[in-house]
Amino acid sequence: MVNISLADWHTFLDHGRKYMRTAHRGTLRPEKFTNDLIMQLAAMGIENLLVGLWQFFGHLPEDHTLSGLVDGMMAFCPLPDSLADGIKAIEDMDDLCALVPVNHRTPSNNDIAVLLETGEGLLRFTDQRLAEQARAS
Repeated sequence: MVNISLADWHTFLDHGRKYMRTAHRGTLRPEKFTNDLIMQLAAMGIENLLVGLWQFFGHLPEDHTLSGLVDGMMAFCPLPDSLADGIKAIEDMDDLCALVPVNHRTPSNNDIAVLLETGEGLLRFTDQRLAEQARAS
């Protein structure tokens, strides 16, 4: 059994940032990083950032699909609609963390650009929320 503390939120945020940096750098090395790999790295980054936010606000997610993470957060840390929709759209390419995945398609270069921008938007949102909470404390 794994013991997870809500105090580990910063670890999830750190991992999310690292996954996103690796995904971005991967676009510069197409001979080593396929679009499928970049998508998986970026999606892991986004998932880790979301879980970090969940824990930062004192919650543990029950559903680790991207849609489940986004929908569940709306009660305590609502995302802007455009960001929430962008994150959920990733599931149109791949059913990440679904119990029964049915979708998978190789993302195009345009898909990757949109995915990375979505991740950057989530990073900006995360940094803003952390700064707001720090000022309020």
